[in-house]
Amino acid sequence: MFTIQYKITDEDLEYCRYARSAKEFDDRKTWIYGQFLMKVNNNEIGFIHDDLEYDGENLTVWFMNLNRVILKNDKYVTIPISDWADSWIEFYRINAHSLMLSEIESHLMNTNEYVISGEFDKKTVVWSENVSLENFIYTTLKSTENFLEEVKCINSVLSETREIVCLRELYNCVKTVQSNLYER
Repeated sequence: MFTIQYKITDEDLEYCRYARSAKEFDDRKTWIYGQFLMKVNNNEIGFIHDDLEYDGENLTVWFMNLNRVILKNDKYVTIPISDWADSWIEFYRINAHSLMLSEIESHLMNTNEYVISGEFDKKTVVWSENVSLENFIYTTLKSTENFLEEVKCINSVLSETREIVCLRELYNCVKTVQSNLYER
């Protein structure tokens, strides 16, 4: 089973509520931060804690990266785990219906990429779990849709910020590609 939870923290909520324009938000903040939790069966990456105002996770980037994994459609795709040095999530497509998600540790230097195709040569596997590809795609799309809707409800101005526009375009592209696949 694959699930995603997120929480925009109070500090970010306040800033988001009072942004007067997309330009003001882009110039001063750019990203929406909070807490992020991804569960893969019994394994977790990140956390949600209601009593803690930790806002170190870039929620926009998390959703962009997960949507890019779907769009890439490569056998091996790896994304960094936010601020965890040398920690990555590896997505290995076993077949048309199954996906192996693994938390790995690997020292990769000189990369500015958020989504990397291909398997890492040197890595330590922390855990690995099989999930349904359909569950991963559905959960990622639904969580992205919920995030975009929540951002719009907080302050409609934010829907026109650079990063939210980029995320929405990426989400729409993934949705279109997926719907075309299921029409065949």
